[in-house]
Amino acid sequence: MIDTGPLLTLVMLTHNRPRFMARAIRHYANMPYLLLVMDSSPESNAEAAAQYANANVSYQHCPEFAYGAIMQKIRKGVDLVQTPYLAFVTDDDFLTHEGLHESAAFLQQNDDYAICHGYCLMYLADGERVHYFLRDRKVMEEHSADLSVSRILSFMDNFIPPFYAVIRTPVALEWYHAIPDDIRWEFNEFGHAFHLLMAGKARLLPLPYVIRELNYPASDHQTDLLTALHDPAFAPEDKAAFFNWLADLYVQLEPDRSHKDALQVVQQAARTLVQCLGTNKSLTVQEIFYSEWPDMRGAPDWSFTPKQYVEMPFYNAPFFRYLGQIDLLLRAMPAGKLQLQELKPKLDEQELEISRASVAELSGDAESARIALEKVITQNPFHIRALCALYTLLVRHGQAERAEPLRQWARRLDPNAPVVRALDQPLLPAAVTEAIENATPWSPPQRSARARPTPRCPNCQPKSCQPRRLRWCAIASPWSAICTTPMYGLSWSPRSNASKCRLI
Repeated sequence: MIDTGPLLTLVMLTHNRPRFMARAIRHYANMPYLLLVMDSSPESNAEAAAQYANANVSYQHCPEFAYGAIMQKIRKGVDLVQTPYLAFVTDDDFLTHEGLHESAAFLQQNDDYAICHGYCLMYLADGERVHYFLRDRKVMEEHSADLSVSRILSFMDNFIPPFYAVIRTPVALEWYHAIPDDIRWEFNEFGHAFHLLMAGKARLLPLPYVIRELNYPASDHQTDLLTALHDPAFAPEDKAAFFNWLADLYVQLEPDRSHKDALQVVQQAARTLVQCLGTNKSLTVQEIFYSEWPDMRGAPDWSFTPKQYVEMPFYNAPFFRYLGQIDLLLRAMPAGKLQLQELKPKLDEQELEISRASVAELSGDAESARIALEKVITQNPFHIRALCALYTLLVRHGQAERAEPLRQWARRLDPNAPVVRALDQPLLPAAVTEAIENATPWSPPQRSARARPTPRCPNCQPKSCQPRRLRWCAIASPWSAICTTPMYGLSWSPRSNASKCRLI
């Protein structure tokens, strides 16, 4: 069996999305490949990356490449690759270990192939479920004709986007050093595929290769390959100039071919791709199953829609075990727009329950505190802060055996989260108190570990509001306050009509 670890570098492209980035690093850090993170955010997210990184992860902060300078950013990333193969990854997608390994191994054994990849499944997480969609249809998987024009037209007629495929590094270097910096992304997507098939043969393996996020509500890039190639009104001058440039590049690779002939191949390839996309021959979007995870069980519940596509390589137990790990990541580290949008009102209500638990415990009513925290976990078994708070409460009251499943589940959700690591500290109360105070329900990585002061009422003398005692503030104030233990991370909150500080 080929050891593909030293052969492949994953180049992650990210911008202003630390939640997505941290989750993706956690996913890929478990693989044997090098991971090069290209982050063009204005502020560095190095600390967030370090929370989940290992020796295989290299974080590159490149703020000089603004959101629109994607080609320069990719070029810099490709220049840093020192392995024979590379694959681009984005921060919201999950390339599979099997797909990467088999693709790299295939290229290692077949020198005349430029790229190799597999089939794609798409996902969209909401506040309760993760929905999974068929994207790729079963198509011709081998594009191995000796004539480049035959390979190109065959690939465009069975188009599965190759941007995230495992590619020979010299082929990627050639393309990204040739392409203009200001090229439209739609033209790059077409031209990149065209160039890959100019450079060599292509193989689509019959296995799950990537789980990609479905754009919601639409693509952030506002790109549409079909419209760009088919609509005569879409940047006609830019399109014509790009086709001519691509034909010139074709002639450089095959000097015996005339520019006129090369341009005809480019135009025919574009028409073939338009026909393929317009008829949904190779790509579609159709939900085929979804997951629910109502409690602290080992795997989610899978529910299937009436229409299935058993010819696709997703219907086997090993893949669903692997998909369950990704499903867990999506719930333990939520980041998608729809998911956060639907979770917010639920999390707000759950924060109130945690507040009530805090007040109850400080009043000596541990049973009410336990009931409140268990209510949160019943509603949301992925609420890491509630899990750790309940674990600590039970341990403090001599119920360590009952608490242990909570700790094991929290460690499974995010073993690197500070609030979870604190559960293993010998001095449990102090360590967990500080960690829980700084945590959020899904414990996102922090840019910096700033010390947080003990909550104080802004109008009270220091002794009026003790961290572990409930006291009323007798001073009229436009503030309401939570004067409680910092264990639950509660803080001051403004209330314009309050006549005195109150407990919430």
